Amino acid sequence: MNRTIILLTLCAASYAHAEDNQLKGHGNHERPLTSSVLKIIDGFSMAIDGKRVGFMLHVRKEIRKMHYGIPLNEGTFQGLYEYAGKPVSIRQMMEIEDAAYQAGDIDELMMIEEALKHIKKDFIGKIHEFIGMARGSKGPLFTLIREFCERRKRPDSLLLRWGAAADGDEDRCFNRDITNFSIFDAFCGDLVQFIEDLIHSCPKACAQFNQLVKEGVGKKS
Repeated sequence: MNRTIILLTLCAASYAHAEDNQLKGHGNHERPLTSSVLKIIDGFSMAIDGKRVGFMLHVRKEIRKMHYGIPLNEGTFQGLYEYAGKPVSIRQMMEIEDAAYQAGDIDELMMIEEALKHIKKDFIGKIHEFIGMARGSKGPLFTLIREFCERRKRPDSLLLRWGAAADGDEDRCFNRDITNFSIFDAFCGDLVQFIEDLIHSCPKACAQFNQLVKEGVGKKS
């Protein structure tokens, strides 16, 4: 997995540079998370260092694409998936599902259920490496998830159940709990927000990542 993390970090470094180095100055802002466990994970290679920050940025970007679609011009998006011959995102599928529930369209809801299975499978595949990374420091991360849910007023977030799942049981937990696109939409939002809060709460790892960005840009110029 280390080779994968390094490669994705380089991709994320380019992405961050393209967005005007979005981690610049993060250490100067109030940190979203304050648990003492941050002292034992921030900046350490076996926990959260610059490479893993880059990897988490990549995961965040992939989740956003699944959630909202690929950004196009003027704030528009194109969904990654296809439903009824049209590109759709998880957010758009939630809206389609809501309309089908209101209309009582059983045939449509059956089609949506099949789409949900397909998209959940793709989602798990794209965050598989992130789950593997989290297993290495699951205790501290679950402490941070609990703090995140308390601070963000998300006491019912599925992140709590997902984070508490035994190693190797995360996929089963995800498939059990994500039963419709409304729940899926909320889970995507919570996971992206948690990743962002975690990154912003690790100034040492952010500094390491910013150094990787500089080195990566230097090699390309």
